Amino acid sequence: IKYNQVALKYYQGDLSIHASKFLQHHLNIAHAYRDQDRYAEAFKLLTIAYSQIKENDVETSLLAEVMVFFGQYHIQANQTEKAIAYLAQAEKLATQVNAVGILGKVKYYQYLILQYELPPAESESYLLQAQDYFQQAYNSHPDLLSVRNSLGIKYKNEGQYLKANDLYELIHVEYIQLYGSKNQEHLTNHANVKFALG
Repeated sequence: IKYNQVALKYYQGDLSIHASKFLQHHLNIAHAYRDQDRYAEAFKLLTIAYSQIKENDVETSLLAEVMVFFGQYHIQANQTEKAIAYLAQAEKLATQVNAVGILGKVKYYQYLILQYELPPAESESYLLQAQDYFQQAYNSHPDLLSVRNSLGIKYKNEGQYLKANDLYELIHVEYIQLYGSKNQEHLTNHANVKFALG
């Protein structure tokens, strides 16, 4: 937060030139606030910053990221209609520049909102799309592991234990590649699948 604020002292001097940098550093601070569970502060900070640069030329992918953040905030606040609207804006912007990492987040958050309202195959499609986008964007990444874990839970809950088992075997390998250790949550989920398989 401190060093992003130092950067902002420079970039806010001329928003006609530095609008994207100005918004990016506010987004960085908002993420830091979110990680401290200071959601309201994060949303207020980023809303004000966004209002200050709306008339300036800003990178499309960055605008999409900001819309994803707004969507995520409203998911956390249980305001699903607003969250869906922001995610739709993010998807439209990210599609324009083929920002596959952002599109992966959009699909994942859409799944989190709609998972209990849609038929199983339809809700699964959101996770599969998210997985595909993240695979295009990254070799290995926490977001990809999160999507695969959600898929594993979904398959387990639907009685598709073999598919869940195969997915958790993959998750274990990727988690060790990324972090150097196994994750207890994934292991617990995998243990439940093994139990169901006998």
